[in-house]
Amino acid sequence: MTKVISINSLVGIKKKNLPLSNIMIKTLIAACGKQSKKEAFGPKDIKGSFIPLVNRGLINTAEKIIDGKTVITWYVTKSAIEILRNSGVNVTC
Repeated sequence: MTKVISINSLVGIKKKNLPLSNIMIKTLIAACGKQSKKEAFGPKDIKGSFIPLVNRGLINTAEKIIDGKTVITWYVTKSAIEILRNSGVNVTC
């Protein structure tokens, strides 16, 4: 069972519609690569603009129950994948 918890709702940050920088795009691609391999990732695992992507709602967290324990995981949002694809970057997350 997965329950999505928006970091933005917890800290009151609003999404921004500014264009993504090259570093942000590279960070999203790296996060998608880890996500597609089902590898855990977070700010320490990926160099780049991780927190600004969280602030924009492009990377978020979800609660998963694994072996009876609640685990919080990061994931690339559907809107981030859509932005990448609209930019001509074909990704699978």
